[in-house]
Amino acid sequence: MLIDKKFEQWVESLSQNYKKAQIKAAVHVNSELIKYYYTLGEEIAKTSFKASYGNRFYDLLSMQLKKNLPACKGLNHQNLRYAEKFYTLYKEIFPQLVGELDLVPW
Repeated sequence: MLIDKKFEQWVESLSQNYKKAQIKAAVHVNSELIKYYYTLGEEIAKTSFKASYGNRFYDLLSMQLKKNLPACKGLNHQNLRYAEKFYTLYKEIFPQLVGELDLVPW
């Protein structure tokens, strides 16, 4: 079957629009996750529970978050520490950009 050249071009245009939408969606999801991890780090940095639970704090927090969010990846104790460091470093180095985390091209 012969396919019209204009039809092929139209299908190619639709395909390109889909790919662009996928990229925009991925960027938006990543932006929201970055904001979440920043806020998570902030909450961890400011909590008084670290003093209450000592060395077990990150393990206990990880365990409880995994219990509440079983499908969520990335909530191990090391990533929770990284989230806190991310918050601490980012607010000190780039305080003017904290409100614009979604604009940073990660």
